Formats: sequence, structure tokens, C-alpha cells
Amino acid sequence: MNVRLFFAFALGLTAVSFAAAQYRPDGPVRLTTEFRGANVCLDVINGGPRDGFVRLEDCSNANGQRWSVQPRNANYVQLTSEFLGSSMCLDVVNGGADNLRLKMTPCQQVSGQHWRIDRNPHGGFKLTTEFRGPQLCADIVNGGSRNNELRLEPCSSVTGQRWHFRGY
Repeated sequence: MNVRLFFAFALGLTAVSFAAAQYRPDGPVRLTTEFRGANVCLDVINGGPRDGFVRLEDCSNANGQRWSVQPRNANYVQLTSEFLGSSMCLDVVNGGADNLRLKMTPCQQVSGQHWRIDRNPHGGFKLTTEFRGPQLCADIVNGGSRNNELRLEPCSSVTGQRWHFRGY
């Protein structure tokens, strides 16, 4: 059964009213990519000049790697980490040297914190924001001083945009 129809059935919604809905995992999850594999998880940088930005790190029991998906409306969710709590959300930097980088900021009803989690046609799920639209996906920086940090890039078939949600 397709994920959308399963959730529509479970929530008692019709397929028509649920057409714009998305995948929403139950409970805390680890986020991994096909690019780095199941043993490298999304984590929050703690301290230093990159404090609050997010990057992939070796999976551990760190609470910065435990993510919650909080529904905001039929189309979007906010992503929070256990480390920073429900008052800090994954957001998109708008402008400057860190333009399109992903960082934890105080939760608000702003479009840069509104995420869609949709099946990626190439495997896994793609993460996009209301702010930048469905053409820019969360991706992994490969190399350089910001290796493994996240930023929005044009959506494509690359494995750094194929996200997996793994329960604990």
C-alpha cells in the first residue's frame, strides 16, 4: 500500500483531502542518506563557529542525532532534535556566506522551517522546504572545509538527496 494511502486510511481521511500530505515517521528517528550509508547520521554541531548547523557524523547515541517530525499542516512538518528540544527547528539560511545551508533556529511559523518529506523517485525520501520549493532538496556537501554539512541543492538523482528515516 502506498505510504500516503496508508496514512490517509489510518487517519480516516479521504484520498482527495490527503493528496498533498507526506510521509511522517512515528517517534524519534535517525536521518541517513544513501550517499554516506546507514552508519552516518544527521547531527547538530555543538559549539564553535558552526554551532547549530547540521552535518552527517558517525551514528552514536548522541541526542543531536534523534530527530522528531512535528506536523504543522497537511503539507509540511518541522524537524527538531532531542539535543536542542522542540523550540529549535531545522531552517534554511537566507543570504550571506551561508545561503542555503541548514541550521537550527528558534521554531516559528516561517516557510524555511516548513519541510516536505516525499518519496524520492530514485529511492528513499527527498526533503524540500516551502520557502525554496520542490526544486531544491536537502543534500550533503562532499569535500572541503564544510564536508558532510547540509545545504539545499537542485533536486536530482544523487544519493546525497536520498534520505532514510531509521527508528530507534
